[in-house]
Amino acid sequence: MNQGNIEDLTEDEIKELQTSSDLIFVETDISGFFEIKVKSPTEMFPTDVFYTKEAIGGFMMSKFKLSILIESNDGKFIYQPNRLGKN
Repeated sequence: MNQGNIEDLTEDEIKELQTSSDLIFVETDISGFFEIKVKSPTEMFPTDVFYTKEAIGGFMMSKFKLSILIESNDGKFIYQPNRLGKN
C-alpha cells in the first residue's frame, strides 16, 4: 500500500515502511510544514530545518534514489519506494 490512513496499518506494517524509507517527513502542527526524520542526518538532509510540500516534491522527483515516507498531521501517509531501482 502506497497511501492511506496510518491507523489502518498494523505495527509491523508501520515498522516495515519506516525501515524501508530513506527519508521520513512528519508534518508539524502547522499544516504544510514538515520535519525530517533520517537514520543518519547529513548536510544534505539536516534535521534542524522545516520542509514544505514543494521541497519534498523536489526530493521525490530528483535524480537521487530515495524511498520516501510522508506522514501528515491528520493521520494519513504516502510512501514512494525507490523509483529508480537499487544503487
